[in-house]
Amino acid sequence: MFVSGNLVHFLDLEDRSLSYMRSSAPGGIGHATVRAPVTGVVRVHPGGQHFAVAEKGDGPRIIVYRWPERTVYRVLTGGTQREYAYVAFNASGDLLASQGGDPDFMLTVWNWETESTLLRCKAFSQDVYKVTFSPFHPGQLTSAGLGHIKLWKMAKTFTGLKLQGRLGRFGKTEISDINGFLQLPDGKVISGCEWGNILVWDDALIKVEITRRDGKPCHNGTIHKFHLEEGELISLGSDGWVRTWDFDTVDQAEASEELNGRYALDPMNELQFAAGSNLVSMWPHPDPDLESIWFMQDGNGGIWKADLSFSMTTRGPERLYECPAGPLRALVACPTGPLMAATGDDGHIAVFNYRRRELLVRSRFPAGGTTLIWLSAEVCGKTSQLLAGFADGCLRLVELHAGARKGAFGLSLVYVQKPHTAPITVMKQSPSGRMLVTASDDGTVWFFSLLIEEGQFSVAPLGFAVYGEPGETVTGLEFVPGSEVKSEILREEARLAREAEKDKQRSELQADIDERKKLGLEVDENTEKAKLEKRLALEDRELPEIPLVVPEPPSPVLVGVPAADGTFTLLMGGWDAGWVHSASFKEARPTAVRVPGAEQVGVSFRTFSADGKYMVLGLVDGRIRIHAVHEDPWALDDYWHLHMHDNTFGRITGICFSYDGRTSSVACDSRTPFAPRPSVPVFALRAALLEFAAASWSSHRDNV
Repeated sequence: MFVSGNLVHFLDLEDRSLSYMRSSAPGGIGHATVRAPVTGVVRVHPGGQHFAVAEKGDGPRIIVYRWPERTVYRVLTGGTQREYAYVAFNASGDLLASQGGDPDFMLTVWNWETESTLLRCKAFSQDVYKVTFSPFHPGQLTSAGLGHIKLWKMAKTFTGLKLQGRLGRFGKTEISDINGFLQLPDGKVISGCEWGNILVWDDALIKVEITRRDGKPCHNGTIHKFHLEEGELISLGSDGWVRTWDFDTVDQAEASEELNGRYALDPMNELQFAAGSNLVSMWPHPDPDLESIWFMQDGNGGIWKADLSFSMTTRGPERLYECPAGPLRALVACPTGPLMAATGDDGHIAVFNYRRRELLVRSRFPAGGTTLIWLSAEVCGKTSQLLAGFADGCLRLVELHAGARKGAFGLSLVYVQKPHTAPITVMKQSPSGRMLVTASDDGTVWFFSLLIEEGQFSVAPLGFAVYGEPGETVTGLEFVPGSEVKSEILREEARLAREAEKDKQRSELQADIDERKKLGLEVDENTEKAKLEKRLALEDRELPEIPLVVPEPPSPVLVGVPAADGTFTLLMGGWDAGWVHSASFKEARPTAVRVPGAEQVGVSFRTFSADGKYMVLGLVDGRIRIHAVHEDPWALDDYWHLHMHDNTFGRITGICFSYDGRTSSVACDSRTPFAPRPSVPVFALRAALLEFAAASWSSHRDNV
């Protein structure tokens, strides 16, 4: 079981199928947990199978469901104001601890069977990542998060049961965010730290810091999880390693002055997962006969199955499930079949068959992906090529192809160039598909010609324009309907006419050859055809290229949604979130109307169905809205919406329709909370900047 957005996902380990359950409210899900086949020390199977889902939103609820029926069993209310960050059952399963998020950070202990609150207390003044009960000492808890760890005790006082907490003191050790921790049988607590060592806490003080004997940290990065299993301490790290340590040695270690208060210890065993893995959680196999088998959650996109027996015959980790990781920045659909592609901050481009719910291929590139275009056969001669923009300023052309084994697929890099010195923020094709425009944080907009020459597809730079002030970001590019440059249309018409002329000459030659053969004449067909192709290619090179002409008035490229009549619409966030602004270049008197049901919520993406009957909006709170398009452009009351992605982190960054218009897909930013940008001016970029002098070209040649 795992969570994303407003959905709880259930992965069947036998047939690898997925099923889903929606949250009861539209606010999203903060955390979910099972009652509780593992406590971090021993395997415990209390009677009754339940799982708890802690939600988000105004006055969120914790709902305890029965398993496997997935029916509501208990509902807990009043634990926090806006969202839950973590929930955990105690070892016996009769109590539940919940940790609230901003703004109250409230820690609550529940008697969940009676739906009643036992204890409540503000845990800390900043983010608390998690809270758990001690498996050895009933009534003791530990919480940790941003720059702190805190030890709690449910104490009986003269005025009743109270939660008493002691804040851990780092002393001479650098203060660190703490994610993974574990309570020990003797009352000590061990935790990780940002630089990857193990901290041993005794009486709320750091007793010793464990490092490796070669001077390297225990993990190269954050330790997310600890487990104690038969005298072995297991640690999971963001470096993709699982390591086991002798528990008695860790528990009894003393600080060494020679090592500046540290203790050097090497792991007993270790296992590395795939490069780039980020192990954040682990769970035992439910079958006691398979006690060495564990399941690992990979924060960089997947679920693993691993044998931690560390024997000579142990097989390597097996990936059971793979998915994108981190914010998705772009999503596109194949124009001819049930495929879609996505890219994001993790640097992967992933291609899915959404009809079969199958990931076909996931390839990693040197930088995070920001934009995607699935090229059509009319543009590049194939339907298997994608253009991708990246955070390193590069433009890459990749091709989907069959793999070495049956049913496998791969992505190969066909072409790369670096037009920008900063992340590419937007990429757009002209209506004809023959011109490409890219914008970047480096303050430039580049123009490219997409051509097929002698059977080969090419991306040829035409020139660039500089816009705005340094630091301003282009968040949208649009071609005004009907605004294709006349010379661009003439160039395309000339190309098509030339192809028709060449086909005519080939047909005439073939007819002449056939006629001579009928007369019994000897004909070297291959030689004559080769001579014709050579002559045609020579003529192609000698044909003058139709230049790009600057139109007046200039054709603008706008941030927002332009129309053919010279008006444009802005969908904004921040102060103007929830409003649609309309203005005209002819009259500087903008108008605005409220978007019903989305007051104070920004619109982050907009698209239309292929038939133009519906406008689809993606909101910064993860909602999808579908508006019926009427003659009155301000008639926005006719709509349907769905809470789909996380309300805090699920800003929608892309929506696309399938090739047949029956299916739509959505990409969202799933990590960073939405923050409104400062007000950004709208620029009309003059096509005159396509024509530039040789000196200008020389000064910017390195950008190409």
